[in-house]
Amino acid sequence: TPAVEDGKLQLLLQPDTNVLASSDTSTRAGPELKAMGPLSAFLVALQLAFYGGIMVSSPFILFFVGQFTVPALRRKEKKYLIRGIIVGSLLFFSGVAFCYFLVMKIALSTSALFANWLTFGADVWRAEDYITFVCKFMMGMGIAFELPVVILVLVKVGVLDYKKLSAFRMYWVVINLVLASILTPPDIVTQILMALPMQFFYECSVLIAWIWHRRDRKKEEQIAKEEAGAAGIPPDEPEK
Repeated sequence: TPAVEDGKLQLLLQPDTNVLASSDTSTRAGPELKAMGPLSAFLVALQLAFYGGIMVSSPFILFFVGQFTVPALRRKEKKYLIRGIIVGSLLFFSGVAFCYFLVMKIALSTSALFANWLTFGADVWRAEDYITFVCKFMMGMGIAFELPVVILVLVKVGVLDYKKLSAFRMYWVVINLVLASILTPPDIVTQILMALPMQFFYECSVLIAWIWHRRDRKKEEQIAKEEAGAAGIPPDEPEK
């Protein structure tokens, strides 16, 4: 098979190259990708352009969406929006990197081993199916890593609070596992590798929401004491 010179395609083929490099069922460095139809090569090129464009432009998309909403926001809300865009972009690319360097290899290895166990063989894969799987998987993981930003924005605007998040925890565990089963191959290891970060981020969001709630409550109590002092009302004595 002639070597592929396109840098983006080589990058996406790297997990495939490492999957069966030491496999007993294959003497080549991983499954071979084949174009199974007259338009397969064109579809692969379009997929690379489409998914690559979305991943690279995602921070700018968030920025332009933020610019659209900025005129209706107050100064403090604008500050939170800018922080959310920066943190959301970093989390998205962190999720993509986590999927590419860790989860993807496990998912492809499991799929190949399962195919060999069923005696189907895993030495030839459809090129367009492979590219679609890799790109969707990385995008799904990147979006999943943005979960804290979405939750904390809803907390800031008053839609959610830490009590609602805590009460919803058990439901989120089920939703989390369902999403992981949809976005990942049907093997338990890959599903757990995706579900664990999502659950971790959810718990972090609950903790941050609780910290914000305590901070806001202390501010309100401090303001109430200052107003009471200005009105000449003695503060409540602590209970003995």
